Amino acid sequence: MATTIQNPPPTSPGPEPEEEQLGGRQMSFLEHLEELRARLLRSAASILIGTGICFYFRDAIYGYMARPLTETLRSLGYPDRLIYNNPTDPFNLYIKLSMVGGIFLASPYILWQVWLFISPGLYRHEKRYVWPFVVLTSGLFMLGGLFAYKMAFPAALKFLLQFAHQFQPLISINEY
Repeated sequence: MATTIQNPPPTSPGPEPEEEQLGGRQMSFLEHLEELRARLLRSAASILIGTGICFYFRDAIYGYMARPLTETLRSLGYPDRLIYNNPTDPFNLYIKLSMVGGIFLASPYILWQVWLFISPGLYRHEKRYVWPFVVLTSGLFMLGGLFAYKMAFPAALKFLLQFAHQFQPLISINEY
């Protein structure tokens, strides 16, 4: 008995199933660098815009950020004003607050730019996991900040200021 081996029928030279899911064109290394540069410049511009907005509202932002300390100092009978040791300290404080606030304001746009850079290289099944991750981590980040501002920070300040009740606290704006 002779056995005949048949070759499988030829397949069309189409793309592989996983390659099909990429959806986008192939880019050279330099094109990737140009794309990255454009995304970074847009992100930096958004930080500058956010910093400018926060600098405009600097007094309100400072009042909000200093409230846990001033309320704790007042509740313990201490003066509720912060001090500074250098004439440039208040200006530096406002710049730092504005920059951190600008980064915070610009973060959704920055994350969107990161997504636009990364997403063309992901498969469809990988893209499904991104949105639940982003929503969950953003929500937990905000809840963590709220918990720190409302609970942890005031409790820690009260403990530390009561611990050394025999001393007069002179808290500098640089140290706060």
